[in-house]
Amino acid sequence: MEAWGRLDGLAAIEAASVNESPYDRERLQAMALSGYVSDDSEAAMSWLQQQDDSEVLTRGLIKGMMGVDVRLTTASVESMLAVENPKHYVADIATHQLAMGFEHAER
Repeated sequence: MEAWGRLDGLAAIEAASVNESPYDRERLQAMALSGYVSDDSEAAMSWLQQQDDSEVLTRGLIKGMMGVDVRLTTASVESMLAVENPKHYVADIATHQLAMGFEHAER
């Protein structure tokens, strides 16, 4: 689903939206969104802003953003501090940077 999201984000998200299980639907949409944001971050973020608040979808967006630009991801999460408690997102970013190795970590 993530690969499809990179190729055609909206089509992948739409395909996921027909899943009858709300649990599966949201997770499939998050995977598609993760791919979509790596291809067109502005369009993916715009799509997410039009949806009801969803931690699963937000996490999919952040996961995709980390693969593109860790600084942008960090700035986005920092902007969430005023709205919600994004500690788990910060942990995701830190884990991603550690996986890349200390020499690649952003300062």
